[in-house]
Amino acid sequence: TAELWYDLGFEGPPIVYSWPSRGGSFWRGVFGYFADSETIKWSVAHLRNFLIDLVAETSADRLVADDRARIHLIAHSMGSRALTQALILAAEEINADDGPVFVNVILAAPDIDRDVFRDTIALKLLRSRLAEHYTLYASSADKLLKTSQALQVYPRAGNADDGLVAIEHAQFHTIDASEAHSDWAPLNHDYFVTEPRVIRDLIQVIREDNRDPAGPGRSMTRREDGPGAPWVMVP
Repeated sequence: TAELWYDLGFEGPPIVYSWPSRGGSFWRGVFGYFADSETIKWSVAHLRNFLIDLVAETSADRLVADDRARIHLIAHSMGSRALTQALILAAEEINADDGPVFVNVILAAPDIDRDVFRDTIALKLLRSRLAEHYTLYASSADKLLKTSQALQVYPRAGNADDGLVAIEHAQFHTIDASEAHSDWAPLNHDYFVTEPRVIRDLIQVIREDNRDPAGPGRSMTRREDGPGAPWVMVP
């Protein structure tokens, strides 16, 4: 968290929410994967309460937009499961009638069933109106998500191998970061904090408020034609 905060040049305070994962080495992570899947379910209610308290304590729900705290949320891997479900539950308590209370929600390498995310979770998030914009980063070079997909059979939202999440909505963009990987990185799962190109893109989204993938400084091309089509990060 501190490293990402420094690299982004973010002026506000960084806040980390950690859950008790059994990850660590590759094999320990593989064998502890199913335990983590249960632990992350347990974490959802606690993260929901944390988000509600965060909004209340920072006055992110103030009526006057200029007085609101600007909160950005970043979740990684299995943590994306907890954040998305916690946001959906928090929407029952947080008043977003006067505008979104979060600015950006970033889902980096989300270890979530791709089709469930596309058909159910993303729609609930957008209907909640809690956030101004959602960005999902996926990669075909992510070896850990390939392992997750092998264990769970179904495609993961953060694995670009078998098709990317396509959401036809102006507040949601999917970015294919497959080209932004290093040969020295054994798993390429933490590319959002290790790859300069991805960090530069996060700077554009979060610090520069440049959410349009076609905007200057984003270095993107469209993966395919059609509404909601994902974007590709070019070298």
